[in-house]
Amino acid sequence: MKKVLSCFLALVMVIGIAGCSSAPAENTSTTETKQTGGALSYEELLEKAEQIELSNIYADADENALRAEQKYVGNTYRFAAYASEIEKDNFRTPTFIDYGYHSIVNLVDKGDLINLSKSNTYEVVGVVSSIDDSTIVFNNAYLIEPDNYDFVLDGLYYSETGALDPSRYNLTADEFLKKNPQLLEENLKEDDEIDLFVFATLNASNKDGADLYLPNKADNGELALELKIGNKSYNTIFKINDIDRRMSKFFDGYDDGYYSTENALKAGSDDSAEIAGLFSVEYGIYKEAVEANAEVTLSWGGKYTITANAKDIVKTGSVSTIAEKLNG
Repeated sequence: MKKVLSCFLALVMVIGIAGCSSAPAENTSTTETKQTGGALSYEELLEKAEQIELSNIYADADENALRAEQKYVGNTYRFAAYASEIEKDNFRTPTFIDYGYHSIVNLVDKGDLINLSKSNTYEVVGVVSSIDDSTIVFNNAYLIEPDNYDFVLDGLYYSETGALDPSRYNLTADEFLKKNPQLLEENLKEDDEIDLFVFATLNASNKDGADLYLPNKADNGELALELKIGNKSYNTIFKINDIDRRMSKFFDGYDDGYYSTENALKAGSDDSAEIAGLFSVEYGIYKEAVEANAEVTLSWGGKYTITANAKDIVKTGSVSTIAEKLNG
């Protein structure tokens, strides 16, 4: 009898263990699929994603975190995210003051992470994996490629009198250069610096695609523009309010020197943004580039790029001449 009873108890224990182990295994599988979106590809995520503002998730989570978790976790969204901190595995958005929440975006493609710049806004697609401790975590996330745009070079100028406009002194460019012969090209040394002005227009595609989020200014108040001549790179020195108003065509919306991160060129629209940059370049680099007709590249925020040739640089007398060409 004892032998039969012990066998019966052993059988009950085996059944109990099997019952306990099977349910969690099923739940774990469900949770993993929900959090990762089943490791969907970039194309699958885009097709599945719903457009949303992060502030909408933050507001719901602030009101009721448990309800927000049930509503959002496991779902795929397409959203704009401002990069405030970039780490080795993810980037973070600032805390939204009204609701006290921020986001952590875990990017699948580390190449995307390498190409990020702080203080810029990016469009992202990803899956909400958790809402906890004032943090929204997105996994299986990708940057959305802004490939539906047209970035056009409107003018690339070498101003002999630099950024200083002789007309402010009631002088023509020729009169100014006679008083300052050291600025004449034949008198320049290899390491003397000249001023190059660049003007460009970013156009949204008239086809469906990603909204074009405009890069923010750099932390030091300069525009997020980079000019590359051959293998040498230069950052813009056109600072906030350092603007010639006669070039106002290229500063529409730039009263503060840059577009705010709320501004975007909407996909499927005819929206456009016009920008300008002033770069201080060594004369020797400029001369060598022109002689070799080297490649010249303009990059805005590391997101939008124009490639031209050094022969496209137009030598002109002054800022006044450039303004006439742009507004003529």
